[in-house]
Amino acid sequence: MIEVSCCIRNNLSVRLSNPDKNFKARLCLSKYFVSKTFENSIKLEIKRIKNRYSSIYIGLSGGINSEFIFLKFIEYKIKFKVVIVETTGNQQEIQYAINLCKKFNIIPELIRLSDIDYLRIYNEEVLQKLHGYGLYAIHSLIACKYAKDRNSVLITGTNMFSYDIGKQKIVPTLFEWDFYNECLIGRNYSYNFLIRSVEMISSSLHEINNTPTCLFDLYKMEPRQIFPYNFSQGFYKLVEDLNSRVSRNAEYSYVLAESKEELLMEVDRNIKETYNSKGRQNV
Repeated sequence: MIEVSCCIRNNLSVRLSNPDKNFKARLCLSKYFVSKTFENSIKLEIKRIKNRYSSIYIGLSGGINSEFIFLKFIEYKIKFKVVIVETTGNQQEIQYAINLCKKFNIIPELIRLSDIDYLRIYNEEVLQKLHGYGLYAIHSLIACKYAKDRNSVLITGTNMFSYDIGKQKIVPTLFEWDFYNECLIGRNYSYNFLIRSVEMISSSLHEINNTPTCLFDLYKMEPRQIFPYNFSQGFYKLVEDLNSRVSRNAEYSYVLAESKEELLMEVDRNIKETYNSKGRQNV
């Protein structure tokens, strides 16, 4: 059995009992590490998933990250299903995702979520349980629950590369909603493909550039439009009302480093220290 330990630890579960607990995350190196290019890290990660899970869903949102993972699973001929969560606020994204599936003759499993149900889940799961901020994380949460109910895993496209326009560089950052699935549904049913392993993180840090198109360049994809959420004014008024009823004092983001170069130095240093203390072990 290949060990697939997540190399990012977070404290979000503490928020279930302490609503004022600031979100924090840290890198935690596995004893297994194989130095790889980004492309070879993808191959390794897909191999791990294939060996561990018999039933796989990709949550296709219409965003660049899930599209990239979708295309890579097709490229490496991995059997998977697609789940798409449709709401009134993501119609452009959904149409893009559906068209992408049509291109490869894949029939997605479509979940339609009304505004009322969306707000109910947001209130019950995000506000009441976590006193959280992730309004737009409901799509992924629903998809993960859908996968769990079918004894499957949901592959998601969370990444840490937040490009700061003012600083004109990447500031590696994680957000609490990146880990809602893990916290609320279960770690065995949620797989953050792009930040799961130290190989993926290390290789992406080495190869990504400090430009606004950094993800498109890393993924070797042509830049395209990114579709914003667009719910109605009435929807957002209801969100404001729900938010006003809950005390939210905790920090929802955690900066791993002030630059990708700083984080890369830390990762490389920790890898070296791990080698020295444990000796190199290949997967």
